[in-house]
Amino acid sequence: MRVRPAMRLDSAAHVQEVAGLAVAPEAQGRGVGRRLLDAARSVAVERGARRLTLRVLSTNVRARALYAAAGYQVEGVLKEHFLLDGRYVDDVLMALDLT
Repeated sequence: MRVRPAMRLDSAAHVQEVAGLAVAPEAQGRGVGRRLLDAARSVAVERGARRLTLRVLSTNVRARALYAAAGYQVEGVLKEHFLLDGRYVDDVLMALDLT
């Protein structure tokens, strides 16, 4: 997992992004994902961020539920953004207000 600026613009410096968050299947359901999200939040706050964003595939129901439980809200959907195994899948933008 990485926490990085969401954009390389001074005007968006207050927004950080969670990128590359993954939990091994054998570790899922043990609180690892929640601890990673808590760590990402801490890093973003230390950097002075007001918002923390992430993107998740619409088909990843388990991850979306985790993010929602951690306070992230859906802010946008990129319809049919990916073609996976012959099927178009939406990309969901979620964000957490850090103020």
